[in-house]
Amino acid sequence: MPTETLDKTQGLVEEMFKEIRNTNKAIFPGQPCTADHLQILVKAVPIKQSHKLRILWPVTPNIHHNEEAPCRYLSHLIGHEGEGSLFYA
Repeated sequence: MPTETLDKTQGLVEEMFKEIRNTNKAIFPGQPCTADHLQILVKAVPIKQSHKLRILWPVTPNIHHNEEAPCRYLSHLIGHEGEGSLFYA
C-alpha cells in the first residue's frame, strides 16, 4: 500500500514528467452531462454487509479519444490509495 501523501506523489510525478511539453490540448472536450444530470443525491439502504462502493457515470466513449484514454485516467485517479484520496476516505 502506498504511504506517500498526495502532495508528495504529485511532486514526484511533476519531476518525472517535467520535460514533456504542454501543448494546451483539451483532453476532454465538452461536458458529458447536462445540468439536469448533475448534483443529484441518491440514498440507498444496503441489503447486506459489504465493503464495496461502485460509482458509475457516463464518460465519452473511449474509442473516440483512445490517445487520451479518459477511462484509464479516471481509474488511476480514483484508484489512488494515498492519504487524502477518495479510496483512503
